[in-house]
Amino acid sequence: MKGRGKKTLNTKKVPIADFIRNHVAAEYISALRPSEMALEIVDGLIQNELATLEENLDYKQCIQQVQDLQQPILDKISDKLQKTVSEFIPGVRNIHITNERLAHAFSTSFNILVDDGAKTDLSTKGDGIISLASISLMKHVSEESLGAKSLILLIEEPESHLHPEAIHGLRQVLKDISKKQQVIITTHSPILVEREQIGQNIIVRRGHAQKAKKIEDIRDALGIQMSDNLIGAYLVLLVEGEEDRDIVSLLLTSFSSNLGNAISRRLLVVDHLCGATNLQYKATFYK
Repeated sequence: MKGRGKKTLNTKKVPIADFIRNHVAAEYISALRPSEMALEIVDGLIQNELATLEENLDYKQCIQQVQDLQQPILDKISDKLQKTVSEFIPGVRNIHITNERLAHAFSTSFNILVDDGAKTDLSTKGDGIISLASISLMKHVSEESLGAKSLILLIEEPESHLHPEAIHGLRQVLKDISKKQQVIITTHSPILVEREQIGQNIIVRRGHAQKAKKIEDIRDALGIQMSDNLIGAYLVLLVEGEEDRDIVSLLLTSFSSNLGNAISRRLLVVDHLCGATNLQYKATFYK
């Protein structure tokens, strides 16, 4: 930290770090989201939920019965392996195969079947479905283990592998999540740009990060052409001044969730004229 308060902050940095660790949980979801990631997430979830069975007497008896049936076959395999291995490594006197982790094996023998019109294993789905499944599962598991902590959800390129229409749907999901939890994303997609509060967009270039001050900064950073320039909208409402724009936008958002959603998705834009004399110019510009 630079400037005033630097000395005070540095003397208290350990208690501050402890406070953050005890009250905040961060969950990072990388841009690479293969089906194995979803399986690992569900595996951890199942392990936690099934752990209670290990103390169940009926469950223990069933596991023991299966172990007793398997062990003679495993002993035969052990003998064969011992003879073969000892030819190469004379010091090996015995090999013993056990099934002590049988209970664990039962708890991890599962498949994730997703029915999106065709009920098949998640690993056979497209990259987009796998990506969204991994994100949703990670969010669920994170919330399950939060306790009293607040969650910061960090997603790298959530638009990866998704069709533009699906990205629009994902944007709304992320907006809904952000009402309860902190959401930080990295993106190259203009669809996921925060249009309502420009300052919430952080532009990272050449190792430096700074808040965006205007939409033009974001266009330049993303390399967006005029044809997809984040200016156009399906419907534009022109008002006289900046204060009118701010007030009307707030009123529309407050009175109607549909209008608020339209403003958020850039379907409806409220813009100002910088004075009534600019009406003809601004109207012609948007047309």
